[in-house]
Amino acid sequence: NEIDQELVDVQKQVLKTFKLKEETGLGMVRLVKQHGDETIEVQFDVQDVDDNGMDEMDQEDEDEEIPNSMGINFQVTIKKGGDAIVVNAFASDAMNIQNIRFCEAKHASLKEE
Repeated sequence: NEIDQELVDVQKQVLKTFKLKEETGLGMVRLVKQHGDETIEVQFDVQDVDDNGMDEMDQEDEDEEIPNSMGINFQVTIKKGGDAIVVNAFASDAMNIQNIRFCEAKHASLKEE
């Protein structure tokens, strides 16, 4: 199947750079990479499929109608020393950055506080 082969190809490419960390029975996936003295981590829940990454209130406020597409929420955390930059985003056909924050590395968690 063409889609299955595309998935296999993408997975091979990602695993050349990142280590895959997942816990059996949980839908949470972590891709982790060490780059010099920085740790880059991408986290997402494979069971957390969203529609457009917006809640209903946000959708009502939009002037233009957005085509119905499915996507996934994810978080990128870049840690260096005791600090971290955390980016919460939504990806489907395009990527929508929802939040960026700078915090102490010990306070970088998957969900916004």
